[in-house]
Amino acid sequence: MKSAIQVSLFFLISFILLFNSVPLYPESKESAINKEITQKKIVSPEERTEYLVNQCSDFLKKFGWITTIDGSQIMAFRLGGRYDEMLLKIETVYDAGLYNFTVAISKNGVQTQKVLRLPGSIVSDDSRLREHALSVVVPFAAAEKGIGDFRRAFSSIFSFGYSRTHDGREFFPAYAKGNLHLSWQLEYDPSARILLRDTTLAFGDYTAFNVYLDWASIVRENFFNIDLLIYGKNKYFGSAEHGTRFMYGFFNGLEYFRPGFSDSTMKWDRPVTHTQPYIQYAIWRALQLNMLISRRNGPALYSAGIMLGAGMGVGPSSLFYAGITEEEEQDMSPAFRSIKYRKQNYYFSYTLPVRLVLCADHVYGFRFEAGYNYYFFFPVISDDLYDMLHIFKGSMGYYITSDVIMSIQYERWKIESMLYDKTRTHDWNRLIIEFRNYF
Repeated sequence: MKSAIQVSLFFLISFILLFNSVPLYPESKESAINKEITQKKIVSPEERTEYLVNQCSDFLKKFGWITTIDGSQIMAFRLGGRYDEMLLKIETVYDAGLYNFTVAISKNGVQTQKVLRLPGSIVSDDSRLREHALSVVVPFAAAEKGIGDFRRAFSSIFSFGYSRTHDGREFFPAYAKGNLHLSWQLEYDPSARILLRDTTLAFGDYTAFNVYLDWASIVRENFFNIDLLIYGKNKYFGSAEHGTRFMYGFFNGLEYFRPGFSDSTMKWDRPVTHTQPYIQYAIWRALQLNMLISRRNGPALYSAGIMLGAGMGVGPSSLFYAGITEEEEQDMSPAFRSIKYRKQNYYFSYTLPVRLVLCADHVYGFRFEAGYNYYFFFPVISDDLYDMLHIFKGSMGYYITSDVIMSIQYERWKIESMLYDKTRTHDWNRLIIEFRNYF
């Protein structure tokens, strides 16, 4: 009996020793590497990856890049009169005593990838590891020529159509005659692609230019406007598909409106005033504040923009003095000046312009837009007159293709002039049917 118990204990002890010496499941390669790292006290790949990502981000900033870190990757953008975008990602694997660093870079659509196989002696040395990693990043970070593609930051719209204008409330012109309407808009807005919480914008990081002509047998009307950013901020909250953008800053602006060239005598009872808004002005907005807020919800984009300005200009020809004789000119306000043959009268003015635009784009294939422009002209020399111009606009368009819109736009123009406490007004309506092509 005693010998049987001894034999049983012997087999039990042998079984326990055998069970403990042989693993129930084979050890994975990853577990073996982690065990080796722990036993040899080697720095972890995750820690080295984090170090390199921070070092690369600091280095990019020295070359004018705006960076944000997301785990093991860096999103970077560069403005300053150009536009570059870069995505840099670092992955690290420890294998057979070596660290494999895979550095993948995509800059302006150009992709490259390089693998660095480094021993632990280099990886554990911060300065040496940094030098090896930056040797890959430097050519792409510092390159200024041949690789930039700032065209992505530009948008352009060319429009052509037909316009009909008439004073009063009617849409059709007095002699059933319309004009060919041509317009072009160009916008440089790289910060619209930067989905960061806070981005500083410098001179020229936003520029907008738009021009239009209304043309019949001669050029009847021409207009242009320029907005140039001096300093501002761009903020973005949310994802690329569902996010809110807020951009604001100080600008300079220049705006010009001029009716027909050949028949330019300013008399409000002439037939030409029935077929076009017959005023003229030129404005330099020395002080200008622009704000834009937009909300993206999938393909739909809702936006609101406002401009508040102050500057100098040439005021519109007054409703009181236009096409007068030399004798009549003697009774004019001292603020007025006249050009050759007294076809028009104008005055140098302080100017306060305001612009408001609301837009809903790609809403079930439609685009809706509403706007209001206000101008107040007050003469520099005298204080016995002023002019106010109001322009109301509303348009609706439908996307025929992804980049072509058929649109209809209605405009209401109203000018109010005061001289010696007497006030006069004049109104126009305009209807424009056009095709817009986005580039």
